[in-house]
Amino acid sequence: MIYINGKKVRNMAELELLSSKDIKEVEVIANPDVSYSAETNAVIRIKTIRRRGDGFSASLNNTTTVAHYASNADDALLTYRRNGLEVFALGYFKGGKSQYSESSSMTTYGQNIFRQGIEIATTNTSTSASGKVGFNYQPNDNHSFGAFYQGDRYKTKTKGTLDTDITDDGQPLQALHQREEGETLYCPSHEANVYYNGTVGELSVDFNGDFLQNTKKTDDMQYETNGDGNKRTVSTDASYRNRLWAEKLVVGYPLGKNRIEIGEEYTNSHIDYQSHYTGADISGGDTKITESNIATFAQITRPIGMFRVGAGIRYEHIQNTYTNGGEKNADMSRTYNNWFPSLSVAGQIKEVGFSLNMTSHTTRPSYSQLDGTLHYVNRYSYRKGNPMLKPAELYTADLMAQWKCYFAKASYIYNRNAIFNATERYNDDPVVKMVSFKNVPTYRQYQLVVGAQTQIGCWMSQPMIGCVGGIYQDTFRGKDKSFDTPLFLFNCSNTITLPHNWTVDAECMFQTAGNVQNCFIKPLNYINLAVRKSLMNNALTLQLKANDILNCNHERPTMYNGDIMIKANNYRETRNIVLSLRYNFNTVRSKYRGTGAGSDEKKRF
Repeated sequence: MIYINGKKVRNMAELELLSSKDIKEVEVIANPDVSYSAETNAVIRIKTIRRRGDGFSASLNNTTTVAHYASNADDALLTYRRNGLEVFALGYFKGGKSQYSESSSMTTYGQNIFRQGIEIATTNTSTSASGKVGFNYQPNDNHSFGAFYQGDRYKTKTKGTLDTDITDDGQPLQALHQREEGETLYCPSHEANVYYNGTVGELSVDFNGDFLQNTKKTDDMQYETNGDGNKRTVSTDASYRNRLWAEKLVVGYPLGKNRIEIGEEYTNSHIDYQSHYTGADISGGDTKITESNIATFAQITRPIGMFRVGAGIRYEHIQNTYTNGGEKNADMSRTYNNWFPSLSVAGQIKEVGFSLNMTSHTTRPSYSQLDGTLHYVNRYSYRKGNPMLKPAELYTADLMAQWKCYFAKASYIYNRNAIFNATERYNDDPVVKMVSFKNVPTYRQYQLVVGAQTQIGCWMSQPMIGCVGGIYQDTFRGKDKSFDTPLFLFNCSNTITLPHNWTVDAECMFQTAGNVQNCFIKPLNYINLAVRKSLMNNALTLQLKANDILNCNHERPTMYNGDIMIKANNYRETRNIVLSLRYNFNTVRSKYRGTGAGSDEKKRF
């Protein structure tokens, strides 16, 4: 979760609009306390330099990306300030084409070895538009309140082919050619926020109320031809609707050397999935999920000698109701009551600053992971969610240290009921596969990272080397298989500042092969280069950037599950050229201080 001046960032364009010269400080919370949802893994809080002055300001941006095809994005932020009142409007538009291809295989080991080879080529044409209006009123330094409304529309058209070849012990068994044409429309999408942020004496108050509603409709046609010349057409008509109400209140008060915060957060969400198939021998679905989450929390911080110690507790009560075909399913409807404690110690010993954080979190399945409707991929492949999934429970310990320009971090995560991808035979057919999700009892992870930020003249470099690993063992083809090979990665960001407002950026990353959950990931790397020029007293900025110059930033996982192995080579348009233009007129950073409520529930949508 990212905040700018206390306001939750929901549109990454807000970060693009943020100039480095406007930043006062950046705080990174690697292990958030109980005031954040139990699903929050990290927080970045950005504070900007407070500027005075009234009047009109504008920020205009244009970005053109070229790969196999071109896409273009434009946004405009207009702001007017007068006597503590700020009124703003943001418009965003993006459109273009993108290409995706995948070469994969599914192998089932039994008395015979069945292999399903798949080649996918897809072209997506998409357009999206977003508008946001709002206000903020700050009569004095102690009080601020405001509201915004945002509406979004997104449409994408998909055209592609999928070729499947099945062999039995190496001998051809069946071939299938599939042509797909589809359209997905997200419309309308509504989001609104109201907030109050202020202090009364020594008492601080922060309140947020949120509303979110989305509608998604998918129409898809698949034309299949097998090796014998038999043809069939499968049509899919699916809709998805969600609605969310949320509010959050946090109050704080100093008691001597202690700082006490207490608060509560409530979210109420409703999800509705409906799907209908024609031409396939599977039924559609009619699933509804409603969920309410009531949370309360309290925490205290206190300086003790050279240390600052904090402790907190968060309680969450979740009521989940799962309805299928209009009837409640008691086995899939759940009630959860959980406590999440946290403890932190921070301080400085001579020139070394350090912090130790121990927290407990949870990761609840997304609503698509809980959807039990069977979805058609082709006559040999299906996918569905798993309504029986349990939330994953994470217990984390972080130790961080910094000395001069060097830093280091070590983490250990114990994950109970971790959510993994899973594949199994469909109706015990060795040829037909179903892709879903499962919980595993325990999954342990560790991370080690060391890095530095150095500057020599006009060259600033940020090298980092790290290790990410897991401890997990499963059964594959009747034998125990370990998934404990760590991933090593090296990343180095470089910036060279040249005369006449020229800047050159270079970034490289290399990641070795290793295991993640029940998968083996092949190595990947990328090199990015950018040249930037500022004009008109820094009001106009031009940048030309080349991403993934060697075209090596592609995922190549192999997943092992039971007697099934899946290999995939995913090729997205990571190699591209981006030309961006930014113009700022009398810009002043927004004073909007709303932080939002129900943020993690929105991510689950």
